[in-house]
Amino acid sequence: MPKQTDAEAGAQLVVEGSCTECGGPFRAGIWDHSFHCDYCESLQLSKRDLDTEVFVVTSGNDLDPVELVIKGECRNLRSSLGGYSPMDLEATGIIEAQVRTLEIELREALSLAESVDFFAPYEVRQRTVFQGILGRRRGRKESFLQAFVVEDLTRLYDHQRFNLRDRGLKIRGLRLRLLDRDHIEVSQGRFLERGSPSDFESRIDRSVLRLRPDTQIISRIHHVSRERRLTVYKHMTYAHVRRHSRSEHYLIDRQFEGIAGTLAPGEETLFRELSGRPISEVLVPPDIRAVASQCPNCGWELALPPREHVVFCPTCALGVAATVEGLRPLAYRVGVAPTPDRSQQMIYLPFWAFPFRIRAAGELYVNIWDWLGTVSPQPLAEQFRETDPPESTFFLPAREIFGTPGLDDVFAQLTGWVNWRQPRLTSDRPLPEERTSMLGVELSSAEAWKLAPFALLALHDDQSTRRLNGRTFQRYIAQAELLPGEPFLAAIPLLFSVLPGQQWEPGARLLGSSVRGFPRLRIDSDAPVERVTKSFNLD
Repeated sequence: MPKQTDAEAGAQLVVEGSCTECGGPFRAGIWDHSFHCDYCESLQLSKRDLDTEVFVVTSGNDLDPVELVIKGECRNLRSSLGGYSPMDLEATGIIEAQVRTLEIELREALSLAESVDFFAPYEVRQRTVFQGILGRRRGRKESFLQAFVVEDLTRLYDHQRFNLRDRGLKIRGLRLRLLDRDHIEVSQGRFLERGSPSDFESRIDRSVLRLRPDTQIISRIHHVSRERRLTVYKHMTYAHVRRHSRSEHYLIDRQFEGIAGTLAPGEETLFRELSGRPISEVLVPPDIRAVASQCPNCGWELALPPREHVVFCPTCALGVAATVEGLRPLAYRVGVAPTPDRSQQMIYLPFWAFPFRIRAAGELYVNIWDWLGTVSPQPLAEQFRETDPPESTFFLPAREIFGTPGLDDVFAQLTGWVNWRQPRLTSDRPLPEERTSMLGVELSSAEAWKLAPFALLALHDDQSTRRLNGRTFQRYIAQAELLPGEPFLAAIPLLFSVLPGQQWEPGARLLGSSVRGFPRLRIDSDAPVERVTKSFNLD
């Protein structure tokens, strides 16, 4: 697996830790399932998702409270004398001379009397919101899907008791470290008590529509398809500074590397009296293990991407599931592949397959075509209909092909096409070839099942939407009862063509010129999904 550059790491939440094999440092995305050591290249797997652990964020710099006070007062003097208007060199020189005089006076007058380090808890909450819309855009009625990622920050300490003059957390370029004994030693165990964010959560409605102003909604469904929580402690310092014989009290925000605010008389007592807590109350040791990364069948070294739970061996096509106990074989079924020509390549895209069982408007449907015929006719879908099994299979993509407008279109088109086609499956593994690749599984079967209501909407082609109205939308999609069955993994072959110098556009139509053939698709397995915002700020 290629090593991550600093620029790439700065675009996501990053964990820093130590390899369990060689002790060398590693960096991994906070939502990653696995990671490789940069030194010994061993594969590291976490028993639980990393977001269940406790992390600490600091600036990494040793900040002097007195220097911060001097820097702040000199900056204020410079702004008050010069403002933001252009000045000539003579005026600038006069101002800088006054600033230097103030700096000399402050260094003689200020001294640090006492400092207390402590950590304040926060919760980062990330959710993926899925929405299915029936409405009018561009003057015509259509159904469409959209998904987006939202992130919230919650104070977990009692902010009514402890006024930290809070600015929140910086996210872009943030470095997180697993909470360890070094942090306990720095703070002498002073951690503000962790509370519940329930009051804050009750005020949040993340199903708010993100639509163009000219969109008219006829009906809709929405759901939080994924939710992750992360506890983060921010390093803070209380500083008692003497100015000649007068005492001043400050709070230092070490993540923003500045003074958070000045404490009122008597307020400093809260921070002076903070007592240490037992290490067992704040330190949650991670259960991260190094495992062999060879294929259990042929011994090939597998490069497990950080967000994939299942990969396919490039030499023997064995399905391999990654668990903290090691890599184990996983059975899957394969769609019968067409024969590509020289200009085409083939990918196998993973789907979780469930028995199609839907209870809607008092009827139980086990065949997709019976359900589609009841809701509205499907002219385009009918052209893909080659077999009509008594009981249909419900295919849900096992990769995160959602989160941006282009990827949302890909999710809808792929889901509709595969379910219309009801491809014939076999238990024979495909033969690995140079122009064939197999994408791994990013979503568990439970995560994929949460997307089932939106997959139902994706089964409607553009022509059938004219017959789909608010009443049928609610009865057969929004209020449909989906009965889950035992899932199995299926790898569906897709032909795609890439001309030299071309990049895949996620929003491109997947249906080729021949509706009877397989769709031609240009796909990038690392297509971007917006997952983080620049910063978290608190009111």
